[in-house]
Amino acid sequence: MSQVPAPASTAAQVAVFETLGTARAMRYLRADPVPAGHVEAIVWAATRASSADNTQPWRFLAVTDAGQRQRIAAAIAPFRQVICAMPEPSGPTAARTRRGAEHLIDSLGSVPLLLFICGLNDYPEGDPQERYLWSAVFAAAQNAVVAARALGLGAVFSMLHVAAPAEIRSILGVPAGVKIGVMLAIGWPQRPFGPVARKPVGEVLRYDHW
Repeated sequence: MSQVPAPASTAAQVAVFETLGTARAMRYLRADPVPAGHVEAIVWAATRASSADNTQPWRFLAVTDAGQRQRIAAAIAPFRQVICAMPEPSGPTAARTRRGAEHLIDSLGSVPLLLFICGLNDYPEGDPQERYLWSAVFAAAQNAVVAARALGLGAVFSMLHVAAPAEIRSILGVPAGVKIGVMLAIGWPQRPFGPVARKPVGEVLRYDHW
């Protein structure tokens, strides 16, 4: 498991940090269904995120129907060739990520839950700016990933929908004015959880001045 920062000492504190520290991107997922209660719990967690002026612009579309999942997978499938045409990864981590991305595309139709996190561009009123929308949508997506991990589910934060934006919107029937921000692939993991690979805090933290 991940190394928990020293200030986390109570069982509740350790559990939170362990969940955060092991919520790695899981691209190898079983086809077993995700119960509706789990879906709603994940969305509940997502809606605990912050949003500008508490406008809560997010909207969630949970795709569990097999036919819908297959249509989405077929729309995204050509992107596999784009990945294959990219230069070879330069290191083991990048190579592992590449293999995982290829596997996710190949198996997307069998992923039991595709959760699309969308949002309305409606803040500030009279002069809406998308930066506020994205700040809320991406915060909600991260909450959803962590909540999935807490429930024993694997999840991966994905932007694969941008490979076929018009077709995905049509398949899902997303109305005009609603932006699709993130597609989370969620399911029971085929592989064990483990610590996320991140830079040490000392490399990214500054105090008071850059």
